[in-house]
Amino acid sequence: METFKPNESPAWVKERAERYLEKIRNGGKLLVSITHTSASNMSYRYTVRLAYWDGESVQVENLAYWLGCLWGERVVKSWPGLELRGNGCGTDRYFLAAYDIGQSLKSLGLISDPYEIGTRKVYQEC
Repeated sequence: METFKPNESPAWVKERAERYLEKIRNGGKLLVSITHTSASNMSYRYTVRLAYWDGESVQVENLAYWLGCLWGERVVKSWPGLELRGNGCGTDRYFLAAYDIGQSLKSLGLISDPYEIGTRKVYQEC
């Protein structure tokens, strides 16, 4: 399992955050998938994609690279695309991914309530 640490400027990260937030506010959905769990179920890999209507068709973007930059985490190269790693148990992993994105958008000053993103109106389990 090959990993790498994406590295982009804070301006790039914030510009993407603004763009993704706009798409979410215009009806976009975060599609969260748990792609692998360890034998102990304490660690897992997951993807977060953003699905949105661009005026002509539905577009789907993998957000792993951006989230890796945003969170300062390593990203996993896998088929069919990039994944993130998580660990721990006792929580809804789908909700946690969406809520963490909401917390990050709040820390960037783009939203005031992380539950704006951490709600089933915005994210969906896949």
